[in-house]
Amino acid sequence: MTAAVVLSPRPGAALGSTARALLTATAPVWLPAGALAAVSALLGWLLPTVLTVSLLLLLASVLVHEAGHVAALRVLAPATPAVFRVDATGAGVCRPPLADTRREVAVVLAGPLAPAVVWTLGTALGAAAGGVPAAAVVWTGIVALGHPVSLLFPVGDTRTLLRALTR
Repeated sequence: MTAAVVLSPRPGAALGSTARALLTATAPVWLPAGALAAVSALLGWLLPTVLTVSLLLLLASVLVHEAGHVAALRVLAPATPAVFRVDATGAGVCRPPLADTRREVAVVLAGPLAPAVVWTLGTALGAAAGGVPAAAVVWTGIVALGHPVSLLFPVGDTRTLLRALTR
């Protein structure tokens, strides 16, 4: 399914419309995955539970990644016209480059860094609340830290970052 929304200049409204668009477009995946995760967990089936929860975790990390871009854009350049789109090929913010290179770099880096920041805070809060199973910390950490590691490859955010740094 395809979804596209014009982003409001207000950060909260922009984040809300981004989340709605992504959740709506990916509902054909996360709804059955969530149901399968719940049923397989109740039945004690480890492999289907791990696989479906992993898929849900990946979808959540994409939402956090895109929310990082949107939040940074709306804080650093609220008047910049932008559309959030999601389709079968991926999700992203379509916008013109920012004139200020530092702000452009900050908006680009905010996406890949957001899942790692959320994971770090969640792990710290979980530890403070009495602990989180080590497997959950490791598995969510792999997904969260995969986003900044993706900056090592010349695709997506890395290409945008390289364009910003070389203009």
